[in-house]
Amino acid sequence: MKENISVNLDNVEILSLQVVADFFSSNGFSVSDDFIEFYSKFNSGCGEIEDYVYIDIWNLKEIIELNEQYEVSENIDNVLIFGSDGGDEALGYDYKAGKYLIVPFIGMGFLEQPHYLGDNYNSFFENLLDYYKDEE
Repeated sequence: MKENISVNLDNVEILSLQVVADFFSSNGFSVSDDFIEFYSKFNSGCGEIEDYVYIDIWNLKEIIELNEQYEVSENIDNVLIFGSDGGDEALGYDYKAGKYLIVPFIGMGFLEQPHYLGDNYNSFFENLLDYYKDEE
């Protein structure tokens, strides 16, 4: 991650890498080591990146239930939604491609391809900033 990117998340619950890896494995998700590290560092965090991009990362204990409620698997293949921008956009991880992404909550099933934000959490944060700069 660029040294000058500020990630200020509150309510973060730090988890061990093993707890996160076991959780995803036991729920049938084959995720990268990078995603496991991301979740161990930022579980349940909410706040801002660079004081203008808000993110809310869901608690690992609730992630399966929330994906079922949003009918993610019925709408988009191989994606696990793990949070949001606090509005209309869902933050997710394509566990087949090994990439972070952003999709609209409503209409995600109609996308030809999600908007990918990188294959590691450092590039995810950087590209998320760029995504919102482009939206202005």
